[in-house]
Amino acid sequence: MTKIFVNPGICGFDTIIEAKRSDDVISLQINSECENVKRLANTLTRFSLQDMRNAKSLTENTVYKTATRYIPHFSCPIPCAIFKAIEAELGWAEKKNISMEFVNEP
Repeated sequence: MTKIFVNPGICGFDTIIEAKRSDDVISLQINSECENVKRLANTLTRFSLQDMRNAKSLTENTVYKTATRYIPHFSCPIPCAIFKAIEAELGWAEKKNISMEFVNEP
């Protein structure tokens, strides 16, 4: 199982994404206090290996197409984190932390 904790920033709605592979299907469990992410989580519960192979671009894949219906804030990091969890669970990417930080320079 792959588990990712996401602190999305100013909204304060922390999210936990769990991905678990069984054969060619990834089961997703997404827990968040964000109502939009909750709606996304209720719809995006499974992701197939074929879906992943078909994910050719940001605009043409199941995760982002589904997220577009539920998450109005286009810079929300949750869809990206879902992909990170799926990739790691498939063994296509290392489980390595990422971060974004604002740099305040004079």
